[in-house]
Amino acid sequence: MNRLCTLLAVLCLTTSLYAQTGRGVAKGVIADERGLPLEGIAVGLEGTKFGNVTDENGEFFLKNIPVGSYKLVISTIGFAAQNREIQVKENDILALSFRLNPNAAILSEVVVTGVAAKNNQMSYAGLKMAVPLRDIPYSLQVIDRKLITDQQMIRIGEVARNTPGVYMWSTIGGVNENLGARGFSLGDRGMFRNGMRYNFESMPDASGIERVEFLKGSSAVMFGQVSPGATVNIITKKPKFENGGEVSFRMGNYNFYKPSVDVYGGLGKKVAYRLNVSYENAGSFRETVKGERIYVNPSIQWNISNRTTLVVEGDYTKDNRTTDYGIVAFPETGTNPDGQRISTLRLADIPRERFLGAPFNNNKTEQLNISYTFTHKLNSIFTLRSVGGYYYTQKDLFSTGYHSTPIALNGDFTRSVLRIDQEDVYRIFQADLLANFQTGFIKHQAMLGMDTDNRQQNNPVYTTLARYDVLNVFNMNADGRLPIRTDVPTLPRTTTSLPIINRLGGYAQDLMSIGKHLKLLLGARYSYIDNKSQTLFPVGVPLGGAPVTKDTTVVRQTYPAAWTPSVGLVVNPIEQISVYGSYTSSFSPNTALDKDGNILRPSTIDQYEVGVKADIWKNRLSFNAAYYSIINSDVVQPDATAPGRSLLGGRQDNKGWELSLVAQPVQGLMITAGYSRLNAKYVNNVNFLTGTRPLNTPEHTGNFWASYRLPNGKLKGLFMGLGAFYTGERTGDDYRFSGTGATRVLIVPFVMEAFTEIDASLGYQWKRYSIMTKVSNLTNQLSYNVYRNLSINPTAPRQLAVTLAAKL
Repeated sequence: MNRLCTLLAVLCLTTSLYAQTGRGVAKGVIADERGLPLEGIAVGLEGTKFGNVTDENGEFFLKNIPVGSYKLVISTIGFAAQNREIQVKENDILALSFRLNPNAAILSEVVVTGVAAKNNQMSYAGLKMAVPLRDIPYSLQVIDRKLITDQQMIRIGEVARNTPGVYMWSTIGGVNENLGARGFSLGDRGMFRNGMRYNFESMPDASGIERVEFLKGSSAVMFGQVSPGATVNIITKKPKFENGGEVSFRMGNYNFYKPSVDVYGGLGKKVAYRLNVSYENAGSFRETVKGERIYVNPSIQWNISNRTTLVVEGDYTKDNRTTDYGIVAFPETGTNPDGQRISTLRLADIPRERFLGAPFNNNKTEQLNISYTFTHKLNSIFTLRSVGGYYYTQKDLFSTGYHSTPIALNGDFTRSVLRIDQEDVYRIFQADLLANFQTGFIKHQAMLGMDTDNRQQNNPVYTTLARYDVLNVFNMNADGRLPIRTDVPTLPRTTTSLPIINRLGGYAQDLMSIGKHLKLLLGARYSYIDNKSQTLFPVGVPLGGAPVTKDTTVVRQTYPAAWTPSVGLVVNPIEQISVYGSYTSSFSPNTALDKDGNILRPSTIDQYEVGVKADIWKNRLSFNAAYYSIINSDVVQPDATAPGRSLLGGRQDNKGWELSLVAQPVQGLMITAGYSRLNAKYVNNVNFLTGTRPLNTPEHTGNFWASYRLPNGKLKGLFMGLGAFYTGERTGDDYRFSGTGATRVLIVPFVMEAFTEIDASLGYQWKRYSIMTKVSNLTNQLSYNVYRNLSINPTAPRQLAVTLAAKL
């Protein structure tokens, strides 16, 4: 007890010594005469050291200002200077707004003004604490709201294609988007929202997105179980103290229309709010396919004091759309020169728009998410942060089933019918202690934290109707459509699956600045996962050959755990350039059993990466390059000595390099470009053919986008944009073996050819009003989003969209 009292006394004394008293905050937004935010504008208090530069939203933030009167000065090339007398009060936030008028005499001589260094942006996703991009020893790319607006993106897949090495993995059933990166599927493990794991059962709506951070590889190990390919962290729009917003209406081909409202403002000096609402209704280039969505995203921020902030956010999505597993493939059997039996899959040659489902195909998803972020600055050294969330998802899918069986050579296709009825509750809590301090000549930015989450599902299981009917995909009615069967079968319910996942993790991390030119990152995480799978068998269902007279419960538990270290080194030869190297290790839990009936240990995946980040040419060009090697030495394999059991063996080796750049060569012109090359292959695998590439893994991806806004003249406000997005050749499945002994067959997947999608935009903004037009897939390229044969979804043809918007 005496030791505890002494410790508490020391902590209280430390807090009092470092407490910031008699100080306040000044924040605001700077825009041009049309209300558009200005980035890179210098803001400062005359005669003091307090200063800042506006971000991409035109916002600045000055904190810990001593109480008193000041002259706030704003000056930048190309705009008339402004200054304002302000009064800073204790424990108060002073909210300001400015409109700058162009200085015509100066503008005639200026080429580029107010360009901020892109690699100096702060990122939270990189190290789970706010760090400039150039100090993070991993490849990380940020897609901001400006680019999202310029390209008129409405889906996360459109955002991802602006990041080299990230691509669409699959769109199973046409109801969701699963991304891939560096040869691995991201799935649920790679998707986060405001730093918290998020269950994306429906496609995230871009209406509420402020920016998206793509952290390549398994570098986000501090977040727990992550994908070895990448981690995507979606940052939602946040409350603002100044009043404003935007209303917009988008319309396009196939009866697409989407009204959206985004409003924000202050409720007094300490409370701010924001509300995003959108409604989407659309048909499709696919026959009979349609969708409807409602999205609501409210948030509120309470500045409890100048050291304490609470942000509470909600997110509600109701999505109802036709389930569509796309087209089908048929097999061609034969034997290769080595005598190995092979089955080669070929895509059926049917029209892009042909729908092979039934009229009753439907997927209903409803998601409700509530989260909070609490931040309290204990003193000048320590900050306490806590985040938590409650996510509820309900999904009901009833449709013709996955295309798991290839069609016959004559075009006969056996359709099944399935139902998925799923209720998912997810809870998460994180607590971090952040510290900024110095020991001798070493500055530390450290973190000590823990997180825990719980996911519970209620999944009624229904009998799948293996044969609903046989449809010939080549035979059409006189109206040019396939014969339609309208009767709806009944699928009896059999069991109920109740999986429960509990995770618990602890982590520590320290980013050490050793002098001006060297930074060392050390981190480690311990993760513990408890899986429980409970199955309820109702009365009357046979169990083990005997009739069941009461509900029976079968429980299976697994307790894998893993350490995941991370280490990185950053060298800054000059302030604008950083060279880095890093090592991280991630893990993937396994549920398969070995020959003794034990759960296989988690697969460990190692990543090595080196790279360079640079802001040169007076910050007009930001350039990033990275080379990486990812090795999974624990691929799950069938155990030839024990049928039905598995072992860890073989490897998956992924090596590649990535380039990305952002350039602003002249005023009004913005260029974003990137390229990735990936050499991925299986080595010494039983299940997969050695030397072949994993499914859905293009060797080459590339992106280019250029936009230009006329900065002055009679056509000031005119906007033009042109982009090209390249995806290289890839296979829809692995080169894998099926069967054993004499029946062993090598499955040879179909190959999707490389394609380039070209988009063009044209728009005009006048004062608070704007009109934007976009033509996507200008050359009408055809490709597919594929996951094995289960879902082969054609990409959309050429489409036109128009967006009308007005700022509030």
